[in-house]
Amino acid sequence: MSWNITPMNKKDKFSKLADIFSLEKQFFIVGINEIGSKQINELRKSMRTVGGFVLFVKNKMLLRALKDNVIPNVPLIAHILPYIKGNIAFVFFKTDVFTARDLLCKCKLPAPARSGRVAPVDVQIGPLLTHLTPGETKVICGMGIPTKITCQHIDIIDCVTLIKKGTKIQDCQSYLLKRLNINPFYSEFQINACFSNGLLPLSALDITKEEVMQKMLIGIKNIIGFCSEISYPTRVNTYYNLKLLLFYKYKLN
Repeated sequence: MSWNITPMNKKDKFSKLADIFSLEKQFFIVGINEIGSKQINELRKSMRTVGGFVLFVKNKMLLRALKDNVIPNVPLIAHILPYIKGNIAFVFFKTDVFTARDLLCKCKLPAPARSGRVAPVDVQIGPLLTHLTPGETKVICGMGIPTKITCQHIDIIDCVTLIKKGTKIQDCQSYLLKRLNINPFYSEFQINACFSNGLLPLSALDITKEEVMQKMLIGIKNIIGFCSEISYPTRVNTYYNLKLLLFYKYKLN
């Protein structure tokens, strides 16, 4: 089902939101800080391939619609209320959460190192041939970067960690990366919550198919062992019981 919220009065908007959250059973709540329109359009296109869509709505309006019209009929929706804050969007989908998560993660773009922000990862540069002129040597040497001048250009001769993870980006670091045309980070959607017929822990999104199969095999082995010990026939252990019976029969003969 495709939803299209067009300009309408408040009463109709509340009714439309109530219909969406009552009928749609799977969605992500994602943070959209520093996300551009290009990324949002890419996300819309990706979600359409799995029968989904992206919803932007004012937090106060949504909270009122959920409390008054949705939660009385779908109590599980109440668990998402603490996550409705800040700049967020709702990503609805018809496929499994892992496929939707992969599509969401693909919608990312390189991002510059902006001054005053906290670095999410380490940033290393060099060795590198740059187009910087000798007049900018003071800026680079002030950051402890070994350089040499070749053909009226500054060359970085060794690999150094310019920015460490968890530290604030300084003006000189941001300036240097901008001059080198390096975008060390990524602008991507941050999944704040996952709802699939109930609120799921985000750690569940990191589970692989191999891990699921391994857990299932361990459970099957435990069932086989338990049923065999109490001599209780089931579909799982019948084959092994027959095999054991034939073994003892030929051994006694």
